[in-house]
Amino acid sequence: MTTLPICPACGARASRVVRDGCHYASSAGSWDYALVQCAACGLGFVDPLPSLDIVHSFYSAEYGSYTDGAAEGAITASKRFVGSWRMGLVNKSGLTVALKAAVAAGIEALAGRVTPATLGVPLQLPKTAALMDLGYGNGEWLMSMHRLGWRNLHGFDIAENANNAARLIEAGISLSSGEFLANDYPEAYFDCIRLSHVLEHLTDPLAMLNKCRLMLKPGGFIALSQPCFRSWLTQVAFDDTLLVQLPLHLFHYTPRAMTLMLEKAGFVHVAAKSYGTVIMLEDTVSRVRARHGQGPLPHRVFTLAAPLYGAFCSLTGHGDFLSAYGVRP
Repeated sequence: MTTLPICPACGARASRVVRDGCHYASSAGSWDYALVQCAACGLGFVDPLPSLDIVHSFYSAEYGSYTDGAAEGAITASKRFVGSWRMGLVNKSGLTVALKAAVAAGIEALAGRVTPATLGVPLQLPKTAALMDLGYGNGEWLMSMHRLGWRNLHGFDIAENANNAARLIEAGISLSSGEFLANDYPEAYFDCIRLSHVLEHLTDPLAMLNKCRLMLKPGGFIALSQPCFRSWLTQVAFDDTLLVQLPLHLFHYTPRAMTLMLEKAGFVHVAAKSYGTVIMLEDTVSRVRARHGQGPLPHRVFTLAAPLYGAFCSLTGHGDFLSAYGVRP
């Protein structure tokens, strides 16, 4: 690679090649690419981007996020309680709200778990709110919100995820498929659009964010979660962590890059931060040990380590995942 590309988040020229000479081949065609990173904002991205035909070849009905039990689970009572309190300051104010947020933050610290915006923000909205799950995966979030009493629910996913559509439609959830950017959606209709582990898969994330802004009502929220490219695990165990899934993940975000992308798309009151998950730590350690012919460590080791690992990631700003949200002005 003789000339490094321009960063789509901040406009600076990418400063280094993280991986070069990468190759992918399928019935949709072949693709040679490199993973590069911008020094200014930390965004990692593949260059050149693949065609849409090649992107679609990454996925099938058996893709992990589409299968039962994969990706996000149901919203349990504890998740709802902590999530509702933890992010109450997103659209409310006052001493009571602040105290509840502090209590929830303490519970998270003790448990070593964090409420991402994709869970916490929608829970702040009334049950009449219009909610869109863009990339609904196994559908558990939509089904959970339906069970909790939200009724104006909408979901989008690619055609390969047809196996999960029937039960969502039966529950009265409105679904769409196809090419999202080409689909016709009402403007200024939704109160919240969530993208949980979606943005890293897209060839044109800025176009997606721009379209989402137009679909939101003024004051409506976009909420996102995705892997963080600044994670300690990415830095010390690049080839053994699931945080970097080449070629499926086309963009690799940092809090700075995510903030810039959302602001570039016209969102205000943007917040983005990273957080650690001990489940990812356990998985990565197990992969490293397996590569050296060693067995996994006992699960209880990681359960005990969860609060310390969460605190370490929070204090250093090098967590495994990103939680972000913004508001349409």
